Amino acid sequence: MEGRTFVTPDDAKQLAAVRQAEANLGVAAARRQDAAQDFERIEGVFARQAVSEAEMDRATTALKQARAAERAAQAALHQAEQELTYTQVRAPYNGIVTERLIEVGENAQPGSPLMTGLSLDSIRISVDVPQNLMQSIRAERNAHAEVNGQWVKASKLTVFPVADPRSDTFKVRLMLPDGTQDVFPGMYIKVGFVAGVDQGLVIPLSAYTIMPSPS
Repeated sequence: MEGRTFVTPDDAKQLAAVRQAEANLGVAAARRQDAAQDFERIEGVFARQAVSEAEMDRATTALKQARAAERAAQAALHQAEQELTYTQVRAPYNGIVTERLIEVGENAQPGSPLMTGLSLDSIRISVDVPQNLMQSIRAERNAHAEVNGQWVKASKLTVFPVADPRSDTFKVRLMLPDGTQDVFPGMYIKVGFVAGVDQGLVIPLSAYTIMPSPS
């Protein structure tokens, strides 16, 4: 299921970091509140010229520092929470797991795959096309795939800009409309490309009058 967590590495370290960051934020918020109350008190007294300007400056600086510390604690908590989400591997699409590449107790390394899977909702078809057809395919960007005896128009066409020097072909990828049924990975599918369009006069058969043959 899309968005569902299917791999959860050990997150004890990241979870502890979140708890520590939450505690630090609580302390910073309390200090900022105390500094704000102290500032308001001294500001009222300073207005009556009962305290020195240096005392007022001290309270102002303390409040600014407390606010900065609270913002830093909030940022640290956000970072800790973000790192915690990295321990939850979620599926990017609806599909099924085809292979598990890591076992319980193994160390996960950055860049190493954990699972492989496939989606039957969004199917792509890969075709090797001869070079002499590429100009018209790029111009028309119109392709169809035969599915269960019916031609289905590709919802998207991607032409890769690099040719295979061994076969003198280009890779073209067709995206079928979401929800296309009875197409599975590994199947061979017949594909047709629109190479050009010619205008002509077409007369339907219904326009002809069938005359009886002379006896």
